[in-house]
Amino acid sequence: MTATVTSFVLKLAPNFNPAEFVGKDWKVIERDEREDGINELDWSTVDFETCLKEGESSITGEERLKHLKVGGKVRLGGRAFLSLWNDYQEKEEKKASVLEQLYKTKGITFIDFPGLVLQPPFSRRSVLYLYRCGGDLFPWIDGWLVDDWLVGSLSAVSQVSSS
Repeated sequence: MTATVTSFVLKLAPNFNPAEFVGKDWKVIERDEREDGINELDWSTVDFETCLKEGESSITGEERLKHLKVGGKVRLGGRAFLSLWNDYQEKEEKKASVLEQLYKTKGITFIDFPGLVLQPPFSRRSVLYLYRCGGDLFPWIDGWLVDDWLVGSLSAVSQVSSS
């Protein structure tokens, strides 16, 4: 029997504490506080953006963050990341997770969360992302904003207002 998801709607995690999730010396440097006004999110309506101009194959994370800030959409951050991660971890059959369904329906293999900029210890500004790594595995990692981000890397943003 093949597992399917009947809804892409997830309640957002009540909070995200990088010290608890990633490590004690990780700090939040910047975040899109408009995410605080979102209690649940329909992932089928989330926009996934590259901010690339025609003909470009990459953009630095910092440059993409600048574009997303002026774009006006809510940059999804730690709460959205944790909701997708928890949904994926809690599903006995991963194919029933929203993350897996985003892959199947939209071909998404890499999602970063630009609404939460972190400072790892002894490292550079970064954001968390989830990526498809063979089979049905979706590990998380942090990506440095000084690095180039390629065509397939997508930033999660929402039209949902914070009111």
